[in-house]
Amino acid sequence: MSDSPSDTNPGWSIIEEPFDAATSKAWEGLFTLGSGYLHLRGSLEEHLQDAPQNRTYLRQPADVTSEEFPDRKAKWGTYVPGIYGSHPLLNAELINLPWFLGIAPEVEGERLDMEHGRIEAHRRTLDLRQAMLRRELRWHTRAGAIIEITFERFVSAARPHLCLQRMKMTTDRAVEVTIRAGIDADVRTNGFDHFQAVGIERAGPAEIHCRVRTDGNDEVRIASCLLAESADWRYEPGDRRGGLVAALTVGPSRPLIMEKRSAVSASRDLDGPEASLHLREIEQLTWEVLLAEHASAWRERWDACDVLIEGDDESQLAVRVALFHLLRAHVPDDPRVAIDAKGYGGEAYWGRFFWDTEMFLLPFYLYTDPDRARTLVDFRRHTLDGARDNARRYGYDGARYAWESDPAGQECCPNWQYADHEVHITADAVYGLAHYAAATGQAEYLHGPAAEVVVETARYWLQRIDPADGEQRFSLRGVMGPDEYTPISDDNAYTNRLVAFNLNLAAEVGESGGASAAEREAFARAAATLPILRHPDDDTLVLQCDGFHRLADPRFDELWRDRRRPFATQVSQERLYRSRCLKQADVLMLMMLFPDEFTDDQVRRAWDYYVPLTTHDSSLSAGVHAIVASRLGKCDEAWSFWRQASMIDLNVEDGGAAEGIHIAAAGAVWQVVTLGFAGMKTALHCDTLTLAPCLPGAWRRLSFPLIWRGCPVLVDIRPDTVTVSNRSAEADIAVCVYGRRQDVRAGRSCRWDTNTGLLGVIFDLDGVLVTTDELHYQSWKELADAEGIPFDRSVNERLRGVSRMTSLEIILEQAGREYPEEQKRELAARKNQRYRQLLEALTAADVAPGAIELLDGLKRHGAKIAVASSSRNARLILERLSLAERFDSIVDGNDTATSKPDPRIFMLASERLGLPPRRCVVVEDAAAGVEAARGAGMAVVGIGSAAKLAGAGIGGDDLSSLAVEDLLKAGRMGR
Repeated sequence: MSDSPSDTNPGWSIIEEPFDAATSKAWEGLFTLGSGYLHLRGSLEEHLQDAPQNRTYLRQPADVTSEEFPDRKAKWGTYVPGIYGSHPLLNAELINLPWFLGIAPEVEGERLDMEHGRIEAHRRTLDLRQAMLRRELRWHTRAGAIIEITFERFVSAARPHLCLQRMKMTTDRAVEVTIRAGIDADVRTNGFDHFQAVGIERAGPAEIHCRVRTDGNDEVRIASCLLAESADWRYEPGDRRGGLVAALTVGPSRPLIMEKRSAVSASRDLDGPEASLHLREIEQLTWEVLLAEHASAWRERWDACDVLIEGDDESQLAVRVALFHLLRAHVPDDPRVAIDAKGYGGEAYWGRFFWDTEMFLLPFYLYTDPDRARTLVDFRRHTLDGARDNARRYGYDGARYAWESDPAGQECCPNWQYADHEVHITADAVYGLAHYAAATGQAEYLHGPAAEVVVETARYWLQRIDPADGEQRFSLRGVMGPDEYTPISDDNAYTNRLVAFNLNLAAEVGESGGASAAEREAFARAAATLPILRHPDDDTLVLQCDGFHRLADPRFDELWRDRRRPFATQVSQERLYRSRCLKQADVLMLMMLFPDEFTDDQVRRAWDYYVPLTTHDSSLSAGVHAIVASRLGKCDEAWSFWRQASMIDLNVEDGGAAEGIHIAAAGAVWQVVTLGFAGMKTALHCDTLTLAPCLPGAWRRLSFPLIWRGCPVLVDIRPDTVTVSNRSAEADIAVCVYGRRQDVRAGRSCRWDTNTGLLGVIFDLDGVLVTTDELHYQSWKELADAEGIPFDRSVNERLRGVSRMTSLEIILEQAGREYPEEQKRELAARKNQRYRQLLEALTAADVAPGAIELLDGLKRHGAKIAVASSSRNARLILERLSLAERFDSIVDGNDTATSKPDPRIFMLASERLGLPPRRCVVVEDAAAGVEAARGAGMAVVGIGSAAKLAGAGIGGDDLSSLAVEDLLKAGRMGR
């Protein structure tokens, strides 16, 4: 077997080797090819003999997350977006059309069979660069001949109705080969037959035509012609299938080269000829010419969006696989359809359109090909009448978008809990319209084409929300947010915020959409009073919905025995719905969409609370978590979630793309790279292209093109630099990297050096900046002695860096009796009172040696400095010693409910300094503080007993042993 050119570059090739029937369906989905108009699963040319495609069964409405699909080794798939039929239980679904890729060789009576034949070698390669599927095999026949066969296929990007196949066969001896090639219309969609009429006929010596009429009243036409020198084709009819058969002699000096050219057309086509005429147009064109024009079209696509990663071949390939399917699945210039949930690669989600369109798919197109993005947002305009019908069916005015939409916008979801309650889709659609307007710089889009959608959806919301608290505010009851394991909840935070966004936008552009002044005022009033609830015991924690904290413990350790399978497959729906568990990101998704509305402290609090409760049973979850983890500087967690998100379809052993591509997850992959690792803010949140990169450790380079408000740019990120090249010939662009703004002139580049100097130093207080640790010891010692509790300096060492109440708990471990909570609070207050008395005697002599000199030196170097102390008295101490004014920020125990080793206090300090965590160095004297700094993703220098924990080899006994250059070095080592 010879190497194909694409094999030499692993970043551009997906390779299946050898063949395994257990994973064949997953490879078929992964190898799906498409032109936008036409999509074909990557099934074998000769098919597997015992995998019938006409199996009839009745698929029932079910939760797809836990649904068991029929066990079959192979699944054909021919899909034309927009060709839908009616299922008796599942409503409208994308129809699986006749399969026309069949080419079945026989050698002296033995048919090629991957399971039962003697196949010495087999490899399939999807060349992502030119969208070509190549298959190579060596077959030892029973007659003793050794046959080498190469199959190639592509769906033309230049001629979207066409699929081209070529087979090359060589042998080690002269043999008689029989080739069967035809069209098979005996296929089912989810076990159901949607064809009301089928006609197959021979249309010429080497041409076969098929026509089917569907129960959706569409007519689909397929034409195939065969090109093989000296072949005398005979027609072989069958039940709903027809084929051409030829017998040929093949030998060492007489290889067989055969082409199969197929075209598809449909009655819904906007223009263009029938299938057979598409074939006539290319009669005089060679394979090489057709392939070259196809490859050229794909080269243009890749130039506009390719992401380059150096240092990590696996991530490089994963990104390109995601981009390939995003490019393939989009239907250009046709707003009558969007991209279905399986990327036109399978039938699991019936070919319907979800919130995936706006939240996971749209951003990729917005920032790489705005014209393609326009068709996706215009799909919501095109289906506005369907949304109005949905609203009327529920008894409301306005427009309510379908959770599972068909091309007419009708609600097709057969499961009531999603169809009735997952109403956030309506606001998601409006968020997408606004995102398009912001990203393209076309504000007029919202006042023009989109205004009617914005107003009609807002009218629906005014009737869907309920008055609360004597009509002083509103509540949104009986909804399901992104987390589908928490149904029929009230005031879901995600939904309320998106609805408020929808209403506010309607108040702003409503006049253009026909809203009266009174309506616009009502829109604004309702938006202002929809609540984002907080935990009753912790105001920093955003509640997913009213009462979420009161739901039952999910008991994962007991009930979720097999973590490789979804939690929903191992517990009843009843238990699932009453438990405090999440299918996917909900509050964190909200915080990703509105990043400026939540502090890092609030995001981190949500992370700590919700991540342990999240099952990630949705393919959409990992990508969101990777982006949020990147924001928080949680590098290990971001990398772990990146691996999950990027490998969903590539993980063929666990099913991967067996039922179709996880196309929304593919969109999330692009978002993790750009919004996560590159730290890009979307155009909805800033006018200036803004970046704050946080590259994975193995990545030496990340580079990708963008179109920012109409201006093409190239972003190139290295560990030490960020370079932005303005590819516009005329327009300048403003770019901000880590808070440093530059104007990038047309045709020029600007570079930011991100690894020189030190931007932020965060100091602990007690024992680092001041010598008040001895006062703490005296205060605790007096309290312990009064209570008769053993206490010495070894116990005191455990109190370093932790909060007052945590320190008390450590001391009480030696008490030999239980203390009620009220008494604990009284003891802590006594200690603090005594400590504050001792503070009265503080003088300049209590400032740690070397502190003033180090602080002054840092200021001279332009560093920002902060204090992050668990003590509630930090500000008092600093002011008493006249140190407070030296710091850009002071964060203490009054600002956060948690203490070290929780990293929240350091993250809050970096936020207040306006710096990413990777740009900060922490100076600590306690093990808990060192752990907290590392958890925040910051470099750390330990002094005193903590020096040996920091790992930098720089710390000494106190600050007098440190120089500014030491902290600069620590910052470089930490990055």
